[in-house]
Amino acid sequence: MLHKFSLVILLFSSFIVKAQFTDDADRLKNMPYMQYYINCDSTSSGSNLAHRYCLNKEFQETDSILNVTLNKVLANYENSSSKNDIIQIQKTWVSNRHNQARLVSYGYKGHMSGIKYLHYMVVSTKSRTKELECFLVP
Repeated sequence: MLHKFSLVILLFSSFIVKAQFTDDADRLKNMPYMQYYINCDSTSSGSNLAHRYCLNKEFQETDSILNVTLNKVLANYENSSSKNDIIQIQKTWVSNRHNQARLVSYGYKGHMSGIKYLHYMVVSTKSRTKELECFLVP
């Protein structure tokens, strides 16, 4: 009985962590321009819309990798007070990523604003994933 209860708590806590850290990805994948299909493997689409679309797709992928990595890290700290510290640090990082991306894109208009914003989101997310990988136990 205790084992089943522990499993339910573990699954619920994983859901909470995922829900807390996917707000940016959920918001960005629902942007109106994402309704179009643009082949990001083709180098021939050089429009600003295509660039923004492809950066958004890249962000979706890098953010997904970040969340997988974060969940692996948290699994290493399952019975530790450090787990809560990592969650709080990640919440702060997510907020900072969003605010810094807004600052980087400040002053640009239209698709260029989105391109600057998304580029920063991709670069910072890749960097954070590398940081989190340092916490993984070999």
